[in-house]
Amino acid sequence: MKTLIEQSSLKIKQEFKAILLILDLLGLTAILFLSIYTRFHADDFCMAGTVNSMPFFKYFGYWYIGWTGRYSFIAVTGLSGLLGVKFASVLPTIMVSIWLLLNAWAILPIIRQQKCQAPVLSAFAYSGIFLFLLLLSLPNIFQSVFWNNGAINYSFPLITFTINVGIIIRLWYKNIKGRGWVLLNIFLTLVTGGFSEIFISMQITFFVLVMLYLYFFVERNNYKHIWYFLVINLISALIALLIVAMAPGNQVRQSLLDKPTNLLILPIMVLRNTLIIFYIFLKNSGFWMILLITIPFLLSLIWTQNSVETEMIGKSYPFRQLWNQKWFKGGILVGLFVFLMTMSAATPSSYIQGDYPENRAMILPFYFIVIGIMTIMYLLGAAVRKLPKVNQYFQDLKIKVLIRVLILLLFGTGLTLTVLNTFHSLPDYVSYAQLWDLRDQELRTLKENNVKEVTIFKLESHFGLEDIHTDPKYWVNRYVAEYYGFDTIVGQ
Repeated sequence: MKTLIEQSSLKIKQEFKAILLILDLLGLTAILFLSIYTRFHADDFCMAGTVNSMPFFKYFGYWYIGWTGRYSFIAVTGLSGLLGVKFASVLPTIMVSIWLLLNAWAILPIIRQQKCQAPVLSAFAYSGIFLFLLLLSLPNIFQSVFWNNGAINYSFPLITFTINVGIIIRLWYKNIKGRGWVLLNIFLTLVTGGFSEIFISMQITFFVLVMLYLYFFVERNNYKHIWYFLVINLISALIALLIVAMAPGNQVRQSLLDKPTNLLILPIMVLRNTLIIFYIFLKNSGFWMILLITIPFLLSLIWTQNSVETEMIGKSYPFRQLWNQKWFKGGILVGLFVFLMTMSAATPSSYIQGDYPENRAMILPFYFIVIGIMTIMYLLGAAVRKLPKVNQYFQDLKIKVLIRVLILLLFGTGLTLTVLNTFHSLPDYVSYAQLWDLRDQELRTLKENNVKEVTIFKLESHFGLEDIHTDPKYWVNRYVAEYYGFDTIVGQ
C-alpha cells in the first residue's frame, strides 16, 4: 500500500513539473510573440550601416575610437548588422531560448543538492518562472529585449554571465575541474565586461562579494579550491574595465553630456539612484509581485525534503540567536547582496550622467532583484516546511495536490493576463512592421534605380526610439542613408 502511494506521489510530482514547464513556455511565447515584428530602429542603422560599408576591423576601430569602449557590444552588433533585419526579428526568441537552457543548466547542481525529484525538470521549470517574471517586470521590454541594439547591450551580458555562474556553482560542488573551465570563465568574463559600463561595475562587485562571503562565512578548507579561480576572474573583470575606460571614443561621447558628477556628492547620488531603481521595480511589478512572492514560497513547501530541523523557526529564540538560523542568515545576506549589486548598477550612470540608469538598462539590476526575492521566499518556505507542526501536514497527499493546484492557478492567471496584453499590443506592432517593410521595399527599389538623394515618408517614433527627420543631417538620417547606400535621405 505504501509503495502505491509513493508511486502515485512521484507521478503527481513529475506531471506537475511538466505542466508548470509547459505554462512557462507558453508564457514566454506570449511575451516573445510580439518580438517577431521587430525591425531596425535608430542605433541599429548606425552599426549596420558602418559594418556594411567598411571592413570589420575598420568598423570596430571606427566605433571604439569615435564613440564607445564597449568592445563586445561593437563586435556583436556588427555581426548582427551583417545578418540583417530578418535576424533582428528572431534574435529575441533565440536569445531567451538559450537563456532558458543556460539558467536551468546553471542551477541544476543546487536543485540536485536539494534532492528534488526529477531535478532536470525542476531546473527548467524554475528557470522558466524566473525568466517569465523578469521579463514582465521590465519598464521597457522592447528596448531591453526586443530591440536589436538594446538586447545586445543589456541582455547579452546576463546570458554569458549565467555561464560564469554555472561554472562557479559546479566548481563549488566539485563537479568539474581542470584548467579548461578556468580559461573558459576568464574568456567569458572578458566578453561579458565589454557590453556596458553598468555590467562591468556589477561584474566586479559580484566577484568581490562572493569572495567576501567565502572569506567571512565559510571555512577556508571548503572554499580554497575555488579561491584562485575567483581571483583570476576578478582580475579579468578589471582588465575589461580598463579596456573600456581607455577607449578614445569615451571622450567623444562624454563631450556631448554634462560634466561627470563631483566625487564628493557621488555617494549620495548613487544611494538616491539605487532607491529609484527599487521604486521603478516595485512600480512596474504590480500583479507580478504577487507571483514573485508566492510561487517560490509555495514551491519550496513541496520541493523541500520531508525533514524536521529543531533549529528553525518552530521555537521562540532571542533575536541574537536568529542569526544562527539558515533562513534568517540567508535572507539577510541575499538582501544585502541584492542591494549592493543594485548600487553597483547605479554607480556608472550616476557618475557619467548624474542620473539613474535608463529604463532599457533596468534589466541588469532587475535580474538580481528578481533572483533575490525568489531566493528569499524559497528559503522562508523551506523554513516553514521544516516546522514540526507544519511538516506533518505535508505527509498528506491531498495537501500537496492542493498546493500544486494553487501554484498552477496563480501561474495560469499570469499567463492569461500576458496573452491578453499580447493581443492588445499586437495591432500596433503589426501595423508598424508593415509600414517599415513598405518603406524598406521602396528604398531598396530606389537604390536599384541608382537614386542618390531620397525623400521618403517618416514613421512615427515608436517604442521610445527615433526615426528619420526632415533634416537630412540628422544622425538617424545619415546612418539610414549609409545603410541603404544613398547620399542623403529626407523624411516627410
